[in-house]
Amino acid sequence: MRRVWTLAGGKGGAGRSLVAANLGIALARAGRRVTLVDLDPHGAALHACLGFGRPAKGLLALAQDAALGLDAVAADTPVHHLRLVAGVPDPVAPERWSALLERVARGLETLEGDVLLLDCGSGRGPGTLDAFALGNLGLLVSTPEPAALEAACQFADSHLRSCLEHALAGDVRRALNDLLEADGADPERLSFRTLMVRLGALDAAARDAVAATVRRVPLELVLTQVRDEADEEAGAALASAFLKAFGVALPIAGLVAHDPSVLQAVQKHRPLAQQFPNTPATKGITRAAERLLQAADAGEPGPPEWEDLAALSHYRVMEVVPKASSKEIQAAYQVLKRAYAAESTPLLPILHDEALQALQGRVEDAYRSLIFLESRVLYDRSLVEGGQLSPHDIRGLHGDLPGAVPGVTVVAAEESAAPVAAAGATPPAAAPPSDAAAPPAAPEAPVAEPQGPRTVPLTGEALRRERQRLGQTLEAIASRTKIRQAFLTAIEEEQWDRLPSPVFLRGFVREFALCLGLPVDQVAKALLLRRDQALAPPAAADPERRSA
Repeated sequence: MRRVWTLAGGKGGAGRSLVAANLGIALARAGRRVTLVDLDPHGAALHACLGFGRPAKGLLALAQDAALGLDAVAADTPVHHLRLVAGVPDPVAPERWSALLERVARGLETLEGDVLLLDCGSGRGPGTLDAFALGNLGLLVSTPEPAALEAACQFADSHLRSCLEHALAGDVRRALNDLLEADGADPERLSFRTLMVRLGALDAAARDAVAATVRRVPLELVLTQVRDEADEEAGAALASAFLKAFGVALPIAGLVAHDPSVLQAVQKHRPLAQQFPNTPATKGITRAAERLLQAADAGEPGPPEWEDLAALSHYRVMEVVPKASSKEIQAAYQVLKRAYAAESTPLLPILHDEALQALQGRVEDAYRSLIFLESRVLYDRSLVEGGQLSPHDIRGLHGDLPGAVPGVTVVAAEESAAPVAAAGATPPAAAPPSDAAAPPAAPEAPVAEPQGPRTVPLTGEALRRERQRLGQTLEAIASRTKIRQAFLTAIEEEQWDRLPSPVFLRGFVREFALCLGLPVDQVAKALLLRRDQALAPPAAADPERRSA
């Protein structure tokens, strides 16, 4: 399937058109044939980001001549393999824009290009939402500022509710609203995730139809003007908020650094990637292009997670694997606190107070149950006895405690870092077993465990042997980590050319190691070193030997 990537944002000023233009240049330089289409209904800007004056062709010519096709109004650019369909210079009335967008949608089928990049503008108007839905991958472009992140959530909420309207007939939607109102619920006040949970209980086929529509345009985030680690954490908090409020994953496609060269390129009317090819912002967009190509080759994204939050396991609420250490649980808790705290959450415009408080309470319950060793042991035992997890899926913290989980051994003291409740303190009661987590299907036969101290696997092959020893499948790990199985296979086989850049690969290896209960930093450092050694250019010959 040809790649049609749409870019939009909740509000202007995030650099969406600049990202689109330079993403197109990066893809063209990677050997892809790329066509950029400016679909901003409020006025074109993409041509300026490419250094054009007034393009002779574009959507204006298409609107004036009914006989023209979309490919006929595409203009070549100075970049090899990159073409542009320029937008309209002035805002267009909604009815005229809707008719023009229908012609564009038909023309996309014959428009030349391996990748089509559609700059859809900002805001939540019908023109922007309809253009955004034309793609098979949607890129949300935002800065880390709170107002921009809130606007991104509002845009996503409008996009998903638009998917619902397109998936269901009007009478089905009206019947759904009537049933919800009769049940005392206001559809407008429910989060999209809760709305889909309710819809599934009433009509599973209708929910599946909405899911199919949502999956046509999986979402990813491009975070711009990133200055420091706190800004990067804002992206992680937004991704967590998306999963909880919408039940939809939001992988981070790229981080674009705050860079003075951006302003200089804009002032000179030159493309950033051509004027400043080695600056942090240009490199960030190039890495985003590489990651997006590799992710597109890796297969379809998973289905939406439309389950009741109350039914999720504590591990899924905290977004950690059952083998997570206490430090990793604490780190996850800090991200979740930022994601849902009333003063910092980007969900404030779309979640009412009671829904936000319920979400905060769910996170607090999960954290208190998992951070204390005694309560975590009891909780893990309930999951094992209920069949939601196998003994090999949980961290080996339980061997010396009363009621220990059968089949789980104690790990070294350095690994067993979970705090124990103070004497006299009453740990939180264990939560009831969750039916949300499912045991991995058809696990591989565990390899016999060797005697003596456990050796940390520092190669892809050793990682595979450890996984097999634990009886874990790549399918199960992919499901837990949301990392595509093709990437996990490439890590085990050390096929570095099939994997993304080191900044993303490090995160993949850490998550992989975490699932196996391994020291994540040690494994990631070793695997990244092996990658660098494998991809390093051959050393130059000794000059003296050449002269001899």
